[in-house]
Amino acid sequence: MGVGMILSDQHPSSVDPSASRSVASKLAFRQVHRQDREELGSSMLFTDTEMQDIARLGPGEAFFFTEGYFEPRRIRTPDLHKRLRLTPPPTDKELLKNIEGDAWFQKAQAMRLSHALDQLKEAMDVLDRHREAIANRVKNLLAVYEILLDQKAGRLKGQRLTAMVRHLRALKARLTLCDSQFRKGPHRLFSYLIEEVRALVTSDLAAYAAGLRKRYESVLQPGTQGLVGVIDRLIKNVIQLKIKEQQYDQKR
Repeated sequence: MGVGMILSDQHPSSVDPSASRSVASKLAFRQVHRQDREELGSSMLFTDTEMQDIARLGPGEAFFFTEGYFEPRRIRTPDLHKRLRLTPPPTDKELLKNIEGDAWFQKAQAMRLSHALDQLKEAMDVLDRHREAIANRVKNLLAVYEILLDQKAGRLKGQRLTAMVRHLRALKARLTLCDSQFRKGPHRLFSYLIEEVRALVTSDLAAYAAGLRKRYESVLQPGTQGLVGVIDRLIKNVIQLKIKEQQYDQKR
């Protein structure tokens, strides 16, 4: 067909068997894992010795097998860096220095940062919705607590107080988990994004990032901490009321 195709993988056993069986020429460098060596050995006519030798090959050493060979050949590939006197490849910092002033790079960087900030905003929205839902549940429980304050002591009242404490603790655990997942995930990237936006010197992105930071520091973070405090105080009040009920029952 006049077409050449190369299949390359660090682990030959990961290549589809139907593809590996159809390959005319095979070049195998060092392989240690037994499954990988067996996959190569079965298609390159390895002897038991070669099955072991392939795990001991050094840099540049390989086994080569192609149609017409009666057995695989052990070869050594040339060191092109040494032969052609190739210079070492540039580092990431050197590459960045060469392209960071190009318009296409700045545009791509701005698009990536904008997308990342959108994801951060979405994560904040999710946290805010969870917090609002939990706040509404706590508000309802607070109303129930105020009703129970006026009720006469009894077994049913004690059971309701116990259930309320359990429910409040579950809400606190849920709120704490949501906040922890946000801080360990999206928020960990926040400072990185802010610094990169500043380096980009894009006013719109900088304003967007600053708005997200302000929202978290002035709304989400204090709101979450405040709600945890409300839950803790309500739990304390419910427990105190329950103790009073128990003491009243003992006196009776």
